[in-house]
Amino acid sequence: MSRGRDASHAYCITDLSRAADTREGSRPAPELARAKRLVHERAGLPAGETPRGDQQLPVLDPVTVLAGILARDGSELSATETLHQELSRADHLGVLGGIWDDVTRHAQATRFERALRGALPTGLGTQALNDPACTWLWRSLREAETAGLDGVRVLRDAVASRTMNGARDVARVLDSRVRRMLDGVQPQPFRPWTERLPPTGSADLDQYLSELAEAMDDRIRRLGEHAAQTQPLWAVQALAPVPSDPVARLEWEQRASLVAAYRERYGYANPADAIGPAPAKTSPEARAAWCTALSALGRVHGIDLRGCTDGELWLRRGTYERETAWAPPHVAEELRLALIAERDAHVNAVRAEHELRAAHDDQTAGRHQQLARIWRALEAKAATEVGMFAAAQETRRQWNAVTEPTRQVAIAADLELRRRHPGRQIPPLRPHPAEADRIAGPANLGPASNVDCLPEPAEQEPSGQHEADAQRSLGLTIQAAHEQIPEQVLRISRNASTAQAKLDDLAHLPLPGTDSDDLSLGLAWPAVAGPERDAVLQPPRPHVVPSAWVLDRYYTTQLEVSHAEAEPA
Repeated sequence: MSRGRDASHAYCITDLSRAADTREGSRPAPELARAKRLVHERAGLPAGETPRGDQQLPVLDPVTVLAGILARDGSELSATETLHQELSRADHLGVLGGIWDDVTRHAQATRFERALRGALPTGLGTQALNDPACTWLWRSLREAETAGLDGVRVLRDAVASRTMNGARDVARVLDSRVRRMLDGVQPQPFRPWTERLPPTGSADLDQYLSELAEAMDDRIRRLGEHAAQTQPLWAVQALAPVPSDPVARLEWEQRASLVAAYRERYGYANPADAIGPAPAKTSPEARAAWCTALSALGRVHGIDLRGCTDGELWLRRGTYERETAWAPPHVAEELRLALIAERDAHVNAVRAEHELRAAHDDQTAGRHQQLARIWRALEAKAATEVGMFAAAQETRRQWNAVTEPTRQVAIAADLELRRRHPGRQIPPLRPHPAEADRIAGPANLGPASNVDCLPEPAEQEPSGQHEADAQRSLGLTIQAAHEQIPEQVLRISRNASTAQAKLDDLAHLPLPGTDSDDLSLGLAWPAVAGPERDAVLQPPRPHVVPSAWVLDRYYTTQLEVSHAEAEPA
C-alpha cells in the first residue's frame, strides 16, 4: 500500500498458490511450457498445445484480493479479552445443542429400533434395519415427536395401516406411510428443555441430560437479556425497540430469547434478518426451533399484520408478483464478465502493439498488427457492453430500493397466512414469470471469423468453462470481435430502459394529502440514499454474560491452581 499526497495505491498479488501434483512419474518443468508459449506469442502464431503448469492456475481479480484484505481488521484480542470470550461461549447453544441432539437421537433410535422389531416379523424387521433408508424413517418419527406425537405409536400405526406383503424396501415403505400421516402437522410451541427430558434407561445419563437442559434454559434466558441490552439490528427490526415498561420489557426479552436461541443454535448470523427462510425437513429439530422463533416474532421486518383479515392478507400477498413483473434484469455477473473481457483485451492489444514494434520481418509484423486491431475492436465492444450492463444494474438497484417496502409486506402477509392456517397447502411465494425471462439463455453464435492468425483457445478447466460459455454468449470472444452486439444484450438494455422510465415517473409522483384540497406532503418515493462508508476497524461487540456455574467453576479452578503454586514456596 503506497501513501502519496494525491492518491494511495494498493498492489495486490493475484496469483493463487500452486496446488500439489500427486501424479506418479516425471513431468517436464513448467518453465518449458512457459517458454514455448512466449515463443508462439512473439511470432504471432496460434498456440500449438495447451500450456501446462502455472499458466493454467486461475487468477483472482485485484478487487477480490483487496476486499479479502479489508475484511480482516488485523487486530488480535488480548489475553483478558480472549478469556472473557471463552467464558461467555462456554455454554454456547451450538455446543450444548449438539451434545443434546447426539444423546437424545441415540436414545430415540434405540426406542424406534425396539418398536420396529416388535411390530414386524423377524425377517422383515431385520431387512428394514439393514436398509440405509432407516435414517429417513427415524427422521420422520423425530418430526412426529416434535409435533407432540408418540413416535413409537406412529410407527405401529404405520405398520398396521396396510399389509407389508410384497414390500421389497420395508424402511422406505414405512417412511412413506409416516410422512403421509404427518402431512400438515406442525411442531408444538417451545417448552423449556427441562420439560422435554427423554427416557434413556440410564440414571447417570438422565442426570447428565437434566443438567444439560438446565444449562441450555439458563443460556436462552441470558440471550434474551443480552439482546435487550445490545439491541442488535435484527431484534429492533423484528421485535421493535425495547419498551421502557418493565412488564413489556420482560415479555420482549422472552420473545427475543427464542429468536436468539435459534440463531445461536443453528448458526444463523445475518445481522438484519432475524431467522431467515424455513429450514428443510432434513432436521426436524431445526424446523421446530424456526417455527418457535417465527411465532415469537409476530411480525416481519417490523410489519405487524395480525389485525388484518384473510382477504386483506391475500391482497397484500399478491403485490409481490405485481412488483416483480416489471423488475429490471439482475446483470451483476454479466457486468463482471464484460469488465474482465475489456481488461484482457486491453492487455493483449498493448502486448501485440509492443510485439509489432519488436518484429524483425514484415510477415510477423503484419500478424501482430492484425492481432492488435482485433483486440482493440474487442476492447471497444466490451466497453460498450460494460456501459449497458452498468446502467441496467443501477436500474435494478433503484427498483430494489423502491419496491422493497411492498415486497416485505407481501412476505409478511404470506407468513401470517401460513401461521393462521398451518394445515392448508399454500403455494410458495414466487416472483412473476417475466422476471425469470428477462435474460435469455446463451445465444447461438455464428461461425467464427476465418482469421489465420487468431490464437487457438486454451483448453478450459472445469471451473472456468462456465465463464467461457457466458462470454461466448455475450459476444466477448476474439472470434466475435467485429460482430454486432448480441441481441440478448440489446434486449437487456431495452428492458432496463423501460424499467428506468417507470422509476423516473415514480420519482416525481407526489404523496396525496388527506383531503383533495390539502397540499402534498412530499414525494411518495424520495431519493434513495447512497451507501455510507464505515470504519474498517469496528469496536468489539459485547459478549453474553457468562453463566454463574461457569464462573464458579473458573474461580474454583483458579483458586486451586494458586494454592498448588504457593505450596512449594
